[in-house]
Formats: sequence, structure tokens, C-alpha cells
Amino acid sequence: MKKLQKEKSRHLMINRLTYFHNPIRRKVFKIVGIALLIVGFVIIGAFLSQLVFLALGINPVGSENSLLELEDESEVRMILLLLQGLNTLFVYIFLPLIYIYFFQNDLKRVFLIRTEKLGMFILLSFFIFVTALPITSYLIEFNQQMQIPAWFSELQQDLLEKEALAQKITELIVIYDHWYEIIPILFVVAILAGIGEELLFRGLVQNEICGILKNHHLGIWISAMLFSFIHFQFLGFLPRMALGVLLGYLYFWSENLVVPIFIHIINNAFTFTLLNFYHRNPDVEVSIASPTVILLAIIICGMLITVFYRHSLKMKKIQFF
Repeated sequence: MKKLQKEKSRHLMINRLTYFHNPIRRKVFKIVGIALLIVGFVIIGAFLSQLVFLALGINPVGSENSLLELEDESEVRMILLLLQGLNTLFVYIFLPLIYIYFFQNDLKRVFLIRTEKLGMFILLSFFIFVTALPITSYLIEFNQQMQIPAWFSELQQDLLEKEALAQKITELIVIYDHWYEIIPILFVVAILAGIGEELLFRGLVQNEICGILKNHHLGIWISAMLFSFIHFQFLGFLPRMALGVLLGYLYFWSENLVVPIFIHIINNAFTFTLLNFYHRNPDVEVSIASPTVILLAIIICGMLITVFYRHSLKMKKIQFF
């Protein structure tokens, strides 16, 4: 009897050990580890930001909700900008740099600025972004009209409330009252965010997942999903993920982090401009592009992406598939 129990225990231990030897499971666990790493960055970054606030004599407890109750919007805007700027520095720049330096040992490759065809890549990426705007507007509308099953109605209501709060905070940050507020706002929401988010999601996460899966297509798409998810604005999940996919391929093909950083900055600056324009011109109606315009945008965008890809082939001499 004892011998049988020992044999069963031995087989159970072997099964547990071999469970993690399965290559697919190991890859899944590694990707989950990357997702948890991002969550860890967010938690540690928030903690460090709170410490800086305390050092500056600002009470960070209940920051966002209590700040919304203040009467001076300019003061609220500057505090929120400082909070967002600190979070971006810690979560998207400082902590990823430490990880890349000590665990990837690849800072040089991530920050290598390849001058070959850089001007061409930046110009093409800009035209791709512009021609994709009708597609983006359609994805935004489609995402907002999506309905989740009735048994998730409470979750949907909770998401809508969180989305409304996030929208209110965003408007408080980016809609300026005085012209001199434009520079700090653009620095935080466009330049700093563009550099930081691309460093984390393309420079670290995408490179890590592509290395784990040995498949850059899966690596780009999974990184884009994580990129969209971490914003916690689920009514904009699809367009943000599409942006992440585009940025991922632009980075992979150009092998230059400057290209997705440039487009990310342009995207955020464009959003800043639109929000302020519609805020100052409430009578202007927001219209979705017609199906013909969207189809034309898809065709032109596809052609430009093909040109971009062919230029990358000439530079890297690799095959796409």
C-alpha cells in the first residue's frame, strides 16, 4: 500500500514538473508574466508619484475625485498634468529603462537611431496616419455602439461611469484656458506620453513577446492589445488597439523607435487640437465618413503601407512571411 502511494506521489510530481515543460504553456506563462510586469510598473510608478507629491507638500489621497471638486480649473489642470507627467516618467520611461538595461541588456538596439531611410519612413508614416483617420473615426463609432450581453449590464454601466470620469479628467487636462498652458499640456500628453508609451510597449513589450513567440505578427498584435487594455478606456479599445498594431508594424519594419514615437506624438497632438476645437465650437457637428470615403481610405492606406514595407525590405533584406 505504501509502495503504491509512493508511486502515485512520484507520478504526480513528474506530471507537475512536465506540465511546465510544455512549450506552449511556457510561452503563455511568459506572456502573462509580461502583462504582470506592466501591472507592476503601474503600481510602483503610482507609488513613486505619490511620494513625489508628498515631498512637494501636495496631499495625493483621493486625488482625482477631490481635485474635480476644486473651483480653479487652471490649478486642477496643473496638478493633474504634474500627476500624469510623473506617472509617465516612472511607469513608461524610468522603470522600463531599468528592466531593459538589467534584463534585456539591449538598450543600444532599442535606442539605435538608424538614419538610413529615416526621413522616408517618417514621411510615409505621417501620410499613413492621415489617410487612416476616416478608418479610425469609424472604429471609434463602432466601438461605442457595441453592446455587451444583458447579463453584463452592471459591468457595462460601471464601464460607462468610468469612461465618463476618464473623459472629464482628460478634458480638464487638455482643454486650456490660456495660450501659455498649451506648451506644458502638449509636453505631457503628446511628447512625454509618446516617448514613454512607445518605449514600454514597442521597445520592451513587443520585443519581449516577439522573442518569446518567434513570430512578430503575434507579438505585434498581443502588444497592441496590452497597449489598449492598459489605458482602461474600453469604449475606445478597438481604435487604440488598431493604432497599436500600426505602430508595432512601423517599428518592426523600420527597426527605429523614432518612427512610432513620431506618429504617437502626432496622434496625441491631433487629439488635443480636436478636443479644443470642438470645445470652442460646440455648434460644429461631428460626422462619420461615408462608406465610400472609408473604402478609399483603406485602399490608399494599404498602398502606402505596402510602399513602407517595400522600403523596409530594401533596408533589411528580409521576407515578411
